[in-house]
Amino acid sequence: MVGGDYLPRNLQCLADDGRHVSIAVLGGAKTEIFIPLLMMKRLTLTDVDRRGRDRFCDWCRELGLACAVSVIDATNRIPDGATIEIDGSTGKVTILALP
Repeated sequence: MVGGDYLPRNLQCLADDGRHVSIAVLGGAKTEIFIPLLMMKRLTLTDVDRRGRDRFCDWCRELGLACAVSVIDATNRIPDGATIEIDGSTGKVTILALP
């Protein structure tokens, strides 16, 4: 969902006929993907606009899931394995513990 080098890994995880929805490009706006993988698994790639991101966050809140989009440089500032807290009403992301 964040673009860059994450996209190829995310595509590998999708089931056949899966759908990947990009909601931000925090991981970078460019990447390389293996086109035959898209064809073999019949994957769909799409994106959402600002209203779509807002609807996505509303949906996450309804399910009790945390949602934060467009956190500037998040993939570089928040290391893998960090424990974070997301305030859904303000969008504030706080690192609680580092790995």
